[in-house]
Amino acid sequence: MSSVTFISCEEPKIQKLHRYKILSLLNLSALIILAILIKLKVTNSLDQAIQNFVRPFISPAKTQVISELTKLASPKVTVVWVFLIFIFFLYQRKIRNGIGVIVIFSGGGILLSIIKQVIARQRPFERMVPEGTYSFPSGHTFGSLLLLFTFFYLIVPYFNKLKPLIQITMTIFFLFIIFSRVYLFVHFPTDILGGIFYASFWWYLCSYFAAKYRFWQ
Repeated sequence: MSSVTFISCEEPKIQKLHRYKILSLLNLSALIILAILIKLKVTNSLDQAIQNFVRPFISPAKTQVISELTKLASPKVTVVWVFLIFIFFLYQRKIRNGIGVIVIFSGGGILLSIIKQVIARQRPFERMVPEGTYSFPSGHTFGSLLLLFTFFYLIVPYFNKLKPLIQITMTIFFLFIIFSRVYLFVHFPTDILGGIFYASFWWYLCSYFAAKYRFWQ
């Protein structure tokens, strides 16, 4: 294991800040546009078409397995993920990195709850597992994509030899989670897209300030 720096010497700081700003603004704009389209019910036909495509693949056996595995990205399990990542950075004597991850997930989670209340989109009536919050954007998608970003940008540099394995594993994990939310009918497909836009916006916004103030160790 070797010491890593979030700001690479290969990319000038100003260029990195500009890239993070653009990516953050693009994803925020996409999130806002999608939210407006959902409120206007423009996306209903797209959601229904994707749900109709998924419906023939549903079976009791698959539903039982998927309903359990999707919990790997639930809020409670995500707290465990974040705690383990914090312990990892504590072991590496990079406590600022651990604190930063906690701030990103907790701050993003609070803002996610606010967005859900503002949009107030009801979940699909056919949902196969109970869910108590509003539908847009998808919290499981948000949490799993933040985990993917965290591993890609903060954890992988410590394990160069395992980089392909970690990246492939986290990508499969993320793709499974977003599929499971549609399969279980706990989210409309556009909720998933909203979760992707929101997580990307939030990650690059936090990355912008982390790079600007050289927060990551």
